[in-house]
Amino acid sequence: PKPQNPKILKTNTLFFKKAYYILNLELILNKLNKNMKFDELLEQCVECIKTFNPVINTIDSHADTYLAQFKDPYEKVFVK
Repeated sequence: PKPQNPKILKTNTLFFKKAYYILNLELILNKLNKNMKFDELLEQCVECIKTFNPVINTIDSHADTYLAQFKDPYEKVFVK
């Protein structure tokens, strides 16, 4: 086979990486827009705790930022 131009390979790789991340982001947003099941809510609680960094935010500002992605008020209360 013919060797391909490294610039083309790099461009294609970056394109596919961006497409992969956009697709994953859309899947996450679609998942959050629907009512979550109990186990999904627990996973979100664990993720909220794991992503907290006291050097960057206070616990209240982190919670407010993290909870902004939820539309259902009952889900927000559960995770908080």
